[in-house]
Amino acid sequence: MYTLDKYKDQLSILVVDDNEDNLFTLTRRLKKEGYTNYITVNNGKDALARTKDSKIDLVLLDLLMPDINGDEVLKQIKSDKATNAIMVLMISGDDRTENIAECIRLGAEDFLQKPFNVDILKARIGGCLRKKYYAEQEKDYLEKIEFEKQQSVQLLEATFPGKIIEELTKNGKVAPLLYKNTAVIFTDISGFTNYCSKHSPKEVFDNMQAYVNLCEKLSEKHGLEKIKTIGDAFMATGGMFVKTANPVLASAAFALDLLKERKSLPTLWDIHIGIDYGDVIAGIIGHSKYLFDVWGDTVNVAARIQDVAKANSVCISKNGWEKIKNKSTGKSIGKFDLKGKGEMELYEVTAIKTG
Repeated sequence: MYTLDKYKDQLSILVVDDNEDNLFTLTRRLKKEGYTNYITVNNGKDALARTKDSKIDLVLLDLLMPDINGDEVLKQIKSDKATNAIMVLMISGDDRTENIAECIRLGAEDFLQKPFNVDILKARIGGCLRKKYYAEQEKDYLEKIEFEKQQSVQLLEATFPGKIIEELTKNGKVAPLLYKNTAVIFTDISGFTNYCSKHSPKEVFDNMQAYVNLCEKLSEKHGLEKIKTIGDAFMATGGMFVKTANPVLASAAFALDLLKERKSLPTLWDIHIGIDYGDVIAGIIGHSKYLFDVWGDTVNVAARIQDVAKANSVCISKNGWEKIKNKSTGKSIGKFDLKGKGEMELYEVTAIKTG
């Protein structure tokens, strides 16, 4: 950021006058006041060309010139979107009020009479300098606000599903809702606590990051919505926000891809996977720290299935299996005692049918 005095050499000035003596007088005065970034031309045609091919902030423009009069040059500068932000000070020996008024109407910052008063010239150019200085400060400030806004948006996008952000932005709050026909999937790494005790924090973090990145990539591929990670557990849903023809099938395809692609991870972890299908309640919980979360029996059952699932298999409830049994291959693996639910028959999905 520049102070106002140091900003003088940032002000690009074009001096336009057909009289060489006037050009000399003006440029000498500019130099004396510390304005060193200037160029001169002696006709309107060259003035217009310079405003288009150079970065000009201020034009000191003679009103009466032999080829194109200053008021016409002013009019063209102000009618062109590429140049209409350029400030123009008109200079003339003609002091008729109607001429001054017309130049101001066309967009001139001010009007100076010849022979010009040095103090008035200094004050007028100083006013233009301040205008540019504060305009630049405003621009920087607005760019900073926009940058911070984008950072906030990116943080929201990383925290909440898109539909939730839309409602939060529109209404300032998110009402909890019941979502029917939703698939819920949990994945969990086998022996993760023991793994953490035997490896450095950086190694644990890096390998966990690679795992979560893979889960997020596959979630997007299959139209699932990541809800959260809880330690080494990854939770996602299908059919809540992104409508899919068969959210259970999408969840099973995600799980099978995860088991296949886990082999590319830095650490080959064993993974337990549980899927259920039904209704869920979702909303934003918390006050000082927000969390988008999902609740309900379907969530609990999916978590319990993941608890009892054999490593590196896709385990699914009977509700879920009924939705995909004609589009996948698998088998019943018997009844399991799920905490809080009693005995439930579970199925293992081994492949998605093609065609």
